[in-house]
Amino acid sequence: KSTGEVVDSYKILYKDKEFPILSNSETIKAGLEIANLLINVSGLSVPVFLDDAESITRIPELDTQMIMARVKEGAELTVEVA
Repeated sequence: KSTGEVVDSYKILYKDKEFPILSNSETIKAGLEIANLLINVSGLSVPVFLDDAESITRIPELDTQMIMARVKEGAELTVEVA
């Protein structure tokens, strides 16, 4: 019987850890992998916005445009195009 309650029937794992217990950097990396998966499955090429980019040292390549925001102490606001 159903009570109408929505119950998750999946778990997101990243390096054998469940998503809710990941560190900040692992959460960012897992999110990028999920975004890339959805982009490839859907066929849509949407940009991905990465906030707090200084939290990870190696940023994976995605199959789409990536907009990164990172903090640089004492620096003026700049925009770099790569």
